[in-house]
Amino acid sequence: MTYWLRIRLEADEVFAEASVDGDFWDVIHSYPRAGFPGEPSVIRLGKNGPGGQAVDHPTMDRPGTCAIRELRVYTG
Repeated sequence: MTYWLRIRLEADEVFAEASVDGDFWDVIHSYPRAGFPGEPSVIRLGKNGPGGQAVDHPTMDRPGTCAIRELRVYTG
């Protein structure tokens, strides 16, 4: 199954949202915008450790897969 993911920045809140069709969105989690000061300047895609570092989890689990087919950036 393919999922759509997006990050939506509002004046007071940042929303992580997901959709199965790209039309109807569910909020996965929201964060206070104060925790992300300023305008975004970097996008990281794929597996990232805490703080964006290239650090593996200390214990192995079963392998997984991830495919990113497209990235779109919109500004307001």
